[in-house]
Amino acid sequence: MLIGDIHANLPALKAVLNDAQRYKYHQIWNLGDFVGYYPFPNEVIDLLRKYEALSIIGNYDLKVLAFKKNKEKWQKSKTPEKFLAFKWTYDALSKENRKYLASLPEQMRIEINSLKVLLTHGSPASNDEYICAQTTKHRLKELAELADADIVLSGHSHIVFSVKEGNTLFINPGSVGRPEGTKGKAAYAILNFSDKHLEVENYQIKYDMEKTINAIRKEKLPENFIKMLKQGKSPSQLQKGQSSLTQKQRNEQLDSVIEFAESCNYEEQHSQQVMKIALKIFDDLKKFHKLSNRERFFLNCGAILHDIGWIKGQKEHHKTALNMIIKTSSLPFDLHQRIIIGLIARYHRKALPKSSHKYFCDLRSSEQHIISVLASILRVADGLDISRMNRITNLKCESDNNEITIKLYTNRKVTSEISAASKKSDLMQQLFRKEVMFELTD
Repeated sequence: MLIGDIHANLPALKAVLNDAQRYKYHQIWNLGDFVGYYPFPNEVIDLLRKYEALSIIGNYDLKVLAFKKNKEKWQKSKTPEKFLAFKWTYDALSKENRKYLASLPEQMRIEINSLKVLLTHGSPASNDEYICAQTTKHRLKELAELADADIVLSGHSHIVFSVKEGNTLFINPGSVGRPEGTKGKAAYAILNFSDKHLEVENYQIKYDMEKTINAIRKEKLPENFIKMLKQGKSPSQLQKGQSSLTQKQRNEQLDSVIEFAESCNYEEQHSQQVMKIALKIFDDLKKFHKLSNRERFFLNCGAILHDIGWIKGQKEHHKTALNMIIKTSSLPFDLHQRIIIGLIARYHRKALPKSSHKYFCDLRSSEQHIISVLASILRVADGLDISRMNRITNLKCESDNNEITIKLYTNRKVTSEISAASKKSDLMQQLFRKEVMFELTD
C-alpha cells in the first residue's frame, strides 16, 4: 500500500487504512509529509507507527522541525498564515514524535522481485522538487539517470501521476490528507509486484471531512485550510482563483525573490538598474506585446535573478541561473512558474530561444512567445547597464511603422551601453519586426 502527504488529516488517514484492508496489503509505504495544515500531527504519526509503516520524511516535516531555528526569520519572511501553521504544528508535536520524524531518511531504496525501487518525497534530486505533468521529458531523463531505479515513488505534488521515461517508471499516489484533483477524496495506491512486473491500482475515497473541519476551527487554524479541503486545491490554486494577487502578496513574493538573489551574492545595483529599465521598456511597448501584469511580474523576477549564476562562475552563468531557479525551494512559485522565470533569465545573453532548447521545447507556443518577448526586453535592459555604472537615468520608447526608438536620458557618456544594447536588440527586432534605434536626449 502506497500513501503520502497525509498532512495531519487523521480522518482521511483512517478512511484510507480501513478501505485498503480489503486488498490484504502486506506493508504500508509512506512518502512523507506526515504533518502540516491540519490538526492531528501526533495522532497521524502514532497511527502509522502502530501499523509499522515504512516511512521517509517530507519537506513539510523538515520545515516544521526547523521552525525553532528559523522562527525569527520566518516571522518576517513568511505570510502570517504560513507562519502560524508552522508554529502550531511545531508546538503541538510531542518531543518523542519530533525525534521520530528527525530519525527518518529523506530517501529509501528497496529491491523487490528484482525491481529496484526508490522512495522519495519530491524527486531523486530534491525533497522540494515536483514530479508531475509539467515536468519536462528532459528533466525526467535526468531524474531517471540520477535515481538508478526501475521505479521511483514520490509525493509532494498531491496529484495522482504515472509516467514511464526510458526504463524508469515514475509513480505518485496522490495525497491522503490534502488531495488535489480528486474532488476532496483521499487518494492512495496499491502496488502489486510479481516477476519483475508492477501493477498499480489507484483509489480515491470519501472520508468524514467535517471532523477535520471542526478540528481546524477548534484550533483556530486558517480558514484557507478548510477551502483547500473542500475545493481540492493547493494554496497557489486558491490564489489563482482570485481575480488577482494583492499588492501585498506581490511584494511578499518579490521579497522572497530578492532574499534568494541575496543568498546567491547577486550584484544588487546592476540587477536593480536592469529591472527598472526592463519594466519601463515593457510599459512603453505594451501596445505591441499586449502582455498583462502577470507577465510584467515574471519579467521583474527574471531581471532580479538574471545574473545569480555568477556565484558559480562567469562561464555560462545564464544557464546556471536557469538551473538554480528551477531547482530551488526558496522561491514562492510552482515548478512551471520557475521554469518560465528561469528561461527569461537564461535568455538575457548569448543564444536566442530555440524550439530545441531544454525546458523551452516542452512549453506551449503561447508560453514560448511570452518568454521570448520578455527575454528580448531583458536583453536590451542588460545591455543598457553593460558598464554597471547606472548611467541611464530614464528612457522613453517611441515607435512608428518601421522602427522602435529608445530615447535615453543621461548626462554621461554611454557609448558602450548603446553598443551593447544595439547588439542585444536582435531578439526584439525579430519579434516586433522593427529596427531598434537608440537616441540620446537632454
